[in-house]
Amino acid sequence: MKEQPISDTSDVDLTGDNENKYPKDIQGTKLEKYYHDFFNDKFVNEVVYPFKNDGYFVDCGATDGILQSQSKTLEDKGWKGLCIEPNWAFIDDLRKNRKCTVSQMAIVPKEYQGEHSFYQGEAHTLSHIILKADDMHKESYKVGGQDIHTILKDNKAPKFIEFMGIDIEGSFGDSFSIEEKMLKELLESKDYTVGFFSIEHYWPPTVDSIFDSYDYVRVYNPYLKGIWLDQESGLSYSLSPWGHFICQQTGEEKKINVNHLKRIEWECYYVHLDVLKENKVLKRFLTP
Repeated sequence: MKEQPISDTSDVDLTGDNENKYPKDIQGTKLEKYYHDFFNDKFVNEVVYPFKNDGYFVDCGATDGILQSQSKTLEDKGWKGLCIEPNWAFIDDLRKNRKCTVSQMAIVPKEYQGEHSFYQGEAHTLSHIILKADDMHKESYKVGGQDIHTILKDNKAPKFIEFMGIDIEGSFGDSFSIEEKMLKELLESKDYTVGFFSIEHYWPPTVDSIFDSYDYVRVYNPYLKGIWLDQESGLSYSLSPWGHFICQQTGEEKKINVNHLKRIEWECYYVHLDVLKENKVLKRFLTP
């Protein structure tokens, strides 16, 4: 049997002041804080680009820059980027909370550029642009709309974007969703390359079919597997060490009937083959 190494406890405070006996250098403030309710920011920071402090992100549907943010941790780490958010309920706080470039434009297909009606929902994160004539009565106010290519160009985004997070609402009936049109236009143009996408879409096979023609493969987020959605409240939960559920948004611990919970199945992740070649760890998370 090999001799067991002796643990080095020189950096552990054993005076009694450090109640948990944690090493001084991992207490509290030096650990990254994550904001996204499904830990997309953790996935990007720790798995996709674990040693990167100077990347570029585009956060589509950025809320106030903190709430459910996919990019704040990256910005705090040194990344530059662009936050896109048309919602009046968020835009002022977004500009206060973040240092990056901010666009107040709504993302629309090229043929729909211009001024559009916007619905601001009671749940602000579910607000969306209105493209259907039948829904115009829901208008809260009007916003400007641009296609994603124009928004990137106007805000001087680099040709290679390490990460793009897409969490936007809106569709034209059953014809198309804005995310689908946006992705097709972005990928077809070839003016910009995105290393890694996270996309919220309620029918992932449709998104898969878009990426099939391009140099991307789908991966899964390992941090998402332990999270459930409460179908009654719309809040997300993970299990606590005591076997109850902790709310990702409020931190409240409670008992929940498991029949009220569902798995998160609408988050889609795609990595460019060039990024995959450089990151062997990501191959562990390829979707079968």
